Amino acid sequence: MTLRTVQTDCIINGNFEMGVDSKGRFPYWNEEKDRAFMQGKRDGRFELDATAPGEGKGSLQVTAVGDWFAFTSIHYPIWEWTDEAVLQAMVCADTDTRLALVWVNSGQEVMRVNFGDVVRAAPAWRHTTAGPFRPPEGAHGVRPVLAVLNGDREAGNEAAARFDAVTLCTTDRRFARVTVNQVGYEAEGPKRAFVLTNFFPDKPESVAFGILDSSGRSVYEGTLVCKGRMTGEKNADWGWYFWDADFSHLVEEGECQLRAKIGKTKVASPTFRIDRNLLFLETAHANVDFFFVQRCGFEVPGWHAACHLDCAKLPDGTHRDLNGGWHSAGDYNKLNWEYGDGGVFYALVNAYQATPKHFEQFDRDNTGLCDILDEA
Repeated sequence: MTLRTVQTDCIINGNFEMGVDSKGRFPYWNEEKDRAFMQGKRDGRFELDATAPGEGKGSLQVTAVGDWFAFTSIHYPIWEWTDEAVLQAMVCADTDTRLALVWVNSGQEVMRVNFGDVVRAAPAWRHTTAGPFRPPEGAHGVRPVLAVLNGDREAGNEAAARFDAVTLCTTDRRFARVTVNQVGYEAEGPKRAFVLTNFFPDKPESVAFGILDSSGRSVYEGTLVCKGRMTGEKNADWGWYFWDADFSHLVEEGECQLRAKIGKTKVASPTFRIDRNLLFLETAHANVDFFFVQRCGFEVPGWHAACHLDCAKLPDGTHRDLNGGWHSAGDYNKLNWEYGDGGVFYALVNAYQATPKHFEQFDRDNTGLCDILDEA
């Protein structure tokens, strides 16, 4: 089912009305520098043209000196519920042009390029469209590209085109996602997951969830409770409705999966574990490693050199050797207060006394002293 939520204004400066800055740059736009974007030699220039824009006061003129030259914008986010995207622009050209969408992952690495059809040369302004295109799985962003083709480069000729009124339109689909504790849940403790939806069901009572064990057997059923939408700084909408799934009464241990139904939309969570002492056993050694990385006055290979080696100068000018200890909460400041290093020492020793066999399996420097006691 497709939501007819269409965004037509997500391209900043798509009409090029912001002009150019002191260095001749278009805000939020720049030349496409990926030479592998198209075959042939990339070479050309761009400039603001105010003689006869398609709309408003100005347009972008792109001139291809090589086989092609293109202009591109910043990346725009792609949401998980984005179904299709369409790139639109006005074009006036004495040569062939082409619109394209470049999809990138979370590291801004190119995943795929979708090209629209070649737009043949035409002396008058006209609307052109590329798409609709479906985002590749895992896409985090997309950027439009306006390309000019130069079929007469071998003859030494240049080819120019003007662009205006660039828009990126997306259609959305109903989408749901389940978030669970990635570590797992305590058998006797509270257990809650959240189902996120980009829609509100037509019948709010048609929401439910169930917990299945590793064999697919239902071990718990419940009703989702809508907690509304969340907003951030300056009331920025997070884009989701949040549904609370509380299964704290489930104490059966093992591998589980949560499955939910919101209206006609069904969604499943990753598998997770329910067990006893699970959270402690799965995270305790990671906490010990954190304190190791936070050591002060000590070189932690791969993290930082020895630091704070001049601790400490007293108000009367005398010096005391206070090297060592740990930094404060990861900000690499030296702790010098009552409950700092002493509190860490107590926590490490107390944790070891609670479950010595668990910690004795970790000895990073092979000294025969387990990491947690080495740290204490």
